[in-house]
Amino acid sequence: MLETEIAFTNLEYIINLSKNLLSYSFKKILKKNYEDILFLNKKPKNIKKKIKHIKNIIKKKYITISYNKIIKILRKEKKFKKNKIK
Repeated sequence: MLETEIAFTNLEYIINLSKNLLSYSFKKILKKNYEDILFLNKKPKNIKKKIKHIKNIIKKKYITISYNKIIKILRKEKKFKKNKIK
């Protein structure tokens, strides 16, 4: 989870900053710690798949959903119907 706080700006700027921070972090991890990732991985067969997954995260376009919209989506899910969502 990433909690980005910045003063004197709007929500859209903060969301974009958060997206950029995530992408930047994953790029740096792959660039500077690639050998460490290989070493720490217990299943070498899956490492290519995991690295590909990280690269996809970097390239991915993130969507932004409002609080109200996500609550509506959650209310439609069976497992959330039992619980009261405010």
